[in-house]
Amino acid sequence: MNGLVEIAPIPAVPPHDLFTYRVPETLEHVVTVGSRVRIPLGRHTRTGVVMGYTETPPPGTVRALLEV
Repeated sequence: MNGLVEIAPIPAVPPHDLFTYRVPETLEHVVTVGSRVRIPLGRHTRTGVVMGYTETPPPGTVRALLEV
């Protein structure tokens, strides 16, 4: 894994389907597709589901997921 995952927040955030997050080294061994995770989204913390891995980081800063 390259350390980047695509997360679908619950509930969804229209018009965005997926957000890209960095996986901290301490969580790399437990994050898999389908895992429920806590993510920072704006000024809030939300639950999301890992939908897949990505190779290409989006422009700007990529935030880290918080916990599985």
